[in-house]
Amino acid sequence: MKSMLFIFLGTSLGLILSACVNYYVDPSVEKNVRLELLHPTPHSFQAAWMEKMAAAESINRREEPELEISMEPHVARWRSSIDHLKNRTELEQAELTNEIVNREVTYVSDYKHWERLDMWGDPYATLVEGGDCEDIAILKMESLKHLGWSKSQFAILVGYSTFSNPPQSHAVLMVTLSNGAQLVLDSLEDNVEPPKEDHHFNPIYAVTQDHLYMTAVSGG
Repeated sequence: MKSMLFIFLGTSLGLILSACVNYYVDPSVEKNVRLELLHPTPHSFQAAWMEKMAAAESINRREEPELEISMEPHVARWRSSIDHLKNRTELEQAELTNEIVNREVTYVSDYKHWERLDMWGDPYATLVEGGDCEDIAILKMESLKHLGWSKSQFAILVGYSTFSNPPQSHAVLMVTLSNGAQLVLDSLEDNVEPPKEDHHFNPIYAVTQDHLYMTAVSGG
């Protein structure tokens, strides 16, 4: 097994983050490629990221009752679409949630939306007003929690995407299925895939409920 640790591209990354079609994959735990959470990073900005994650969790808890009953058109359409996934498998829920949220949310940069370089928007605002990549990742997390997923199954991955030249900072949601398989839910594509060394998105950090981890993609 070889392991590749993605290099941090400058200290400004944390500031700059700005009809369903089934794409069925078979993310088997037998495949020898996965994202490893190496260790909590000792960097001083760990506390800032953890505060962001804790604030997002607190806001999401407060908003959950409103998301359940609001008849605001964007919210009602999202809720109806997600509710239709309740009897699907975990894999189907992850795949279709990725496409539903990508379809429903209009991308808006933090600077245009909030006149700030970095702010995590709440799910309600993201649905109604739009949001950037980490806002979309948080909404996907909230969507899957709506379907009964545990918060231990989620990690927000922070890194960069090579879809643009030069590469741009980016964030996605990674979920872990009950069988241990990992999937990346990306706002830049509807296709849901396991972590890959040659994927356009290169993770640097993983933000969970408990830690900010350095990451590496390991595979053979």
